[in-house]
Amino acid sequence: MVLQGLREHSVELPVTRQLPLYPPVDIRGRVVRSLGEAAYELRQYAIEQRDDEARRLVHAIRDIRSVSDAEIAEGRLRAWLIATNNEHAPPVKKPASTKSVA
Repeated sequence: MVLQGLREHSVELPVTRQLPLYPPVDIRGRVVRSLGEAAYELRQYAIEQRDDEARRLVHAIRDIRSVSDAEIAEGRLRAWLIATNNEHAPPVKKPASTKSVA
């Protein structure tokens, strides 16, 4: 998951919500690369769809105080994406082939 490299640090992180999501996720057609961006997009989704589970997930992301909280929130985000059939990975751009067709 996202925080594999930070597991040994048990200190509180002031910008935990800005930790990157890897791989990025797609919410409402927008590629989301951090927990902070995910909270914003989920909030918009929760308002539009009147989805209480998404609203609770937004609060879980916004209440992150430690690395373990961030890991739990990321896991809940990915589970929510799967449960709502929203688990599309963003398209990966492939480099142009340098081979020429003869």
